Amino acid sequence: MVFNWLFKQKIKTNTAPKKSEVPVADQKEKQQKKLPLQILVYCQPKQEKILQGFDPKYFAFTFANTKHTIMEELAKPEYSGFLFDGEYAVEEAYNVVKLVREKKKEPAYKLILMASQIKRSHWLEFLKLRISDIVTMPLTEQKLKVFF
Repeated sequence: MVFNWLFKQKIKTNTAPKKSEVPVADQKEKQQKKLPLQILVYCQPKQEKILQGFDPKYFAFTFANTKHTIMEELAKPEYSGFLFDGEYAVEEAYNVVKLVREKKKEPAYKLILMASQIKRSHWLEFLKLRISDIVTMPLTEQKLKVFF
């Protein structure tokens, strides 16, 4: 499901006209449109660096290992992805998704969760929030680079 979506995105970017070919009015219009918010859940043990000691046996979520509050991060337009990790990863991610839904009041923005091992009961909680794509698979550094 996600890879089909990624493939379509690749096709779109490959067939898009070069920047010099796009009319100025279209460029301004695109800049004004905000990218849909994406929450990326991926596997990783607790580490200082995001991909150091990558091990798909652990699922994880931490906002790029920063100490900023979630609302500070949501206020920055350049951030369209969230990474969480730690003991309370599932709860934190669930709460953030819920918070974003309430603040944005948009029922259909793109939301991607990726994890290697996670309990069925947790998936059911996330499904209540109508996440558009949920994928369960081992992830690699190469696969993650697609998102960043």
